[in-house]
Amino acid sequence: EVAFLLSHATTNGYCTHTDPPHYPRPGDYFLFDKRAIPRFRKDGVLWKKKKDNRTVREHHEKLKVDGVYTVNCTYASSCDPERPYLHRRVYNLLHSESSLVFVHYFESPPKIRSKEVKMEVNPSHVVPQDEDHLKSRYNETEEDLDRRKKEKRRKGEGDRKRDRRERDAHHHHHHHHHHHHIGEGGNPPPPSHPYDQQLPLNSLPRNGGSGG
Repeated sequence: EVAFLLSHATTNGYCTHTDPPHYPRPGDYFLFDKRAIPRFRKDGVLWKKKKDNRTVREHHEKLKVDGVYTVNCTYASSCDPERPYLHRRVYNLLHSESSLVFVHYFESPPKIRSKEVKMEVNPSHVVPQDEDHLKSRYNETEEDLDRRKKEKRRKGEGDRKRDRRERDAHHHHHHHHHHHHIGEGGNPPPPSHPYDQQLPLNSLPRNGGSGG
């Protein structure tokens, strides 16, 4: 968008500003002809300076459009006590005779340090809420966390295997329901699979309390 604006400003009827901004606000942007207004950076804001304390410290970056370096951008950061988070970006076209520059002011608060972020995370979102875990959540080492993750993973695999065995046993029970071989005393032999006696369906409540 910036490249398009700088390339087509004249044909689209955009007007350049004739005076530098005075103490601009975050979100303000301006289009200047730097030949006509060479002091467009004199905006009244206190910007961080180089070690010589005379010139503003600006970081330079080349930006690509469709894989080709097209726009040059310079970044400046405020040291103004009234606007400590203010930043200024100045864009101009590379490889162009154009003297137009697009200036954008915006605020960007510093990122919260990782230690502070960890303290704000609710431990209940990342660990089980049993008492032992809650007591030790601030003292866990990386080894503790890795061990707990492995235990949780093993438990999950064990639960899945048990569920599969129960489903297989349930299927086996229904498949042979009408084909029990009669043993001694006219009674069917005891179940051959340990889970035949522990089908989860048997523990479910039934209407009227009867076992039918």
